[in-house]
Amino acid sequence: MFREWLDSLLDLVFPETEVCLLCMKELAGRAFRGVCPDCAVRMMDLGRLLQACPRCGFFAAGPGGPCLNCSDWDGKSLRRSVSVAPYDGVYKELINSLKYGGRKELAVPLGRLMAGKAKQAGLAAAADIVVPVPLFPLREEERGYNQSLLLAGEVARGLGLRCGEGLLARTRHEKSQTGLGRQERRANIQGVFAVPDAGKIAGRRVLLVDDVLTTGATLLAAAAALAEAGAGAVYGLTWAAGAGNYLTAQAGSGTETEKLYNKQ
Repeated sequence: MFREWLDSLLDLVFPETEVCLLCMKELAGRAFRGVCPDCAVRMMDLGRLLQACPRCGFFAAGPGGPCLNCSDWDGKSLRRSVSVAPYDGVYKELINSLKYGGRKELAVPLGRLMAGKAKQAGLAAAADIVVPVPLFPLREEERGYNQSLLLAGEVARGLGLRCGEGLLARTRHEKSQTGLGRQERRANIQGVFAVPDAGKIAGRRVLLVDDVLTTGATLLAAAAALAEAGAGAVYGLTWAAGAGNYLTAQAGSGTETEKLYNKQ
């Protein structure tokens, strides 16, 4: 039911967006082509309103303390990663519509909000170039596009940086990460990425863009390849992070986050 509503809304508002995807209000100026200024501000506030790890950006229910998701990160390749929203509710539906539903136009509002998050988190000033996590060529051909490249293009435009398409390559077609455990994901993705021309990466500070961070295995493997090629530093940026049902567990009654979520 929710997916049908979302698809109907997308059919209604794109390509000439007139309604905010999050609150359904009519847009004035259409700054983010799909998200109104009020919702954009609220999105940038999610990191404060919800519990998110400052190191990996993972949204996870539970008391404060060390993040179990990144407790074993060595910090040498991927220094830090941030995400805009938890992988739940309308935020999950939006990224899945881009990734699996062919809704390429969603890369514009989502990518612009990701650029805003990078600025807010200080990653915009820390990066020289934006690099998307690549798909294996056969998988990209099947899908028709790489959603991470579309997002990275919008992030780069929003930050005034170059998008380094092709600077990172996927060398083999690994099996899907979906359904795999933490260690299985890392083993599955190990050695998948390579840098075709290390001279184009050496000394550069990279903002690595992907759609969703689950365990971080993909970003870690990609960052390791970039670091091995001589990148000065690698930071991660994704649209969503964390596990499903996060908002249900975390958003207390009357919070701004719950109000935003309940508008969907």
